Amino acid sequence: MPQNHFHFQLGRTAILLVGCGALAFCGCGAGDLVEVAGTVTYEGQLLDKGQIRFVPVQDTKGPTSGATIEQGQYRVANRGGLLPGTYRVEIRAYHVDASEDLPQDGGPPWREQYIPASYNDESELTATIPPEVHSYDVNFEVIEK
Repeated sequence: MPQNHFHFQLGRTAILLVGCGALAFCGCGAGDLVEVAGTVTYEGQLLDKGQIRFVPVQDTKGPTSGATIEQGQYRVANRGGLLPGTYRVEIRAYHVDASEDLPQDGGPPWREQYIPASYNDESELTATIPPEVHSYDVNFEVIEK
């Protein structure tokens, strides 16, 4: 009798694993994800290095996502991109002074955020990602206010 119970449990486990694998394979809505890319300029020049972050607002579902900006270019493709909807956009970039002695506690070198807060912590920038597209380009221009 215990052997039959083992086979029953093994059968249920196998069915569960096959079901989960099928759900993962079909993506459970992952086809709705949009790869978002574009350029970021600062004072008319391509932003050398920085980060861009998309934070869902209003009724937009999905996690916050972002990307590194390199030579003005970014691409949000991690986990397949963003779900369609409206996002608050945050852009950050830092001046790093590696010439200074490193802090005694072994922390990172001094760095200064030079993008105005109106583009990150206090950002009112938004981007609306449309449904039923596979990729979408959004460009941003950062200017001193």
